[in-house]
Amino acid sequence: MKFVCEKSALISAITKTSWAVAPKSSVPVMEGILIDCGRELTLTGYDLSTGIKVTVPAEIEEKGRVVINAKILSDIIRLLPDEPITFSTDENMFATVICKNIRHDVVCLSAKDFPSLPDIEKKFFLSLRQDDLKKMISQTIFAISGDESKPVHTGSLFDVEGDKITVVSVDGFRLSYRTAKIENESEEENFTFVVPGATLKEVEKLCAESDEEASICVGKKHIIFRLGGSMIISRILEGDFLNYKNAVPKGGSFKVRVNRRDLITTIERVSILVSERIKNPIHMNFDEKMLYISCRTPLGSSKDECALLNSGEKLEIGFNHKYILDALRACPDDEVDLSLNTHVAPILITPPEGEDYLHLVLPVRLKAE
Repeated sequence: MKFVCEKSALISAITKTSWAVAPKSSVPVMEGILIDCGRELTLTGYDLSTGIKVTVPAEIEEKGRVVINAKILSDIIRLLPDEPITFSTDENMFATVICKNIRHDVVCLSAKDFPSLPDIEKKFFLSLRQDDLKKMISQTIFAISGDESKPVHTGSLFDVEGDKITVVSVDGFRLSYRTAKIENESEEENFTFVVPGATLKEVEKLCAESDEEASICVGKKHIIFRLGGSMIISRILEGDFLNYKNAVPKGGSFKVRVNRRDLITTIERVSILVSERIKNPIHMNFDEKMLYISCRTPLGSSKDECALLNSGEKLEIGFNHKYILDALRACPDDEVDLSLNTHVAPILITPPEGEDYLHLVLPVRLKAE
């Protein structure tokens, strides 16, 4: 094997594929990256759960396939100057990396021992803008459950209805969803699938903030995301996902509009005395024109206020401050609507116009002072 490529392209591919490499394994080949030099140069990382394959622009002189430890390869390439790199292997299973007057000779492993990525029989196929996919993931992923007793909720539901897709995450205390337009090229108009949260973190990193196309191919047990020159393959989670449409209350007794940034700042100030050890809730007292927020812990107390942009009603309700902040930070609008009903009913955070996203947060029962 022999090829020549630019350092920037190679280190980018190594970084991306390393996300899918097992950090520690009793099988050395699982800690490596497969370098496949055929009609084109590709790098692959695969931990038997998630696989990432990246195509690298290169001048190919001799075909071949080898596996090299991901950390060693990354450290070598990262410290080389920004000049073309020549990579070659010999019959003794040594890889030689040359850049200007720098040379590294590294032991490599046989590609025959590297596990093959699963084959997928296409069941559904859709495409959308990478920018939209990135936003949908980033604005819902924080609500994915970490409770392994309900594995299906450790991922996000993708609900396709014609030319619209909704991504939903839920963890038992909150629910978030975001919608976008898609090109549905499947025979069925409506279908759903659940993607693991760990996979979605990698998809989010690989997505470009542009209108470049992201294509999604869904099989019976696996899914493929194609993002430019990168491909990520993952298993699909099985099980009954929460019926999110029934879980969202149909309106509240009143709705108020607030400046999102002002409310975030107010909650951040008030929750300074809250920590992982001291998890006291924040008190939110809604009045006609003002929202009063306070918090009392063994360390002291804090209070602040945030103006409402329309008239509200009187209501006192408590929340875990982190859950409210996560939801507000995920909203793309400068202003948001808060829908409330009673002190034991969830709060809904929605856009001023349209139904592109929704965040639901369950309240915390407040103890008498």
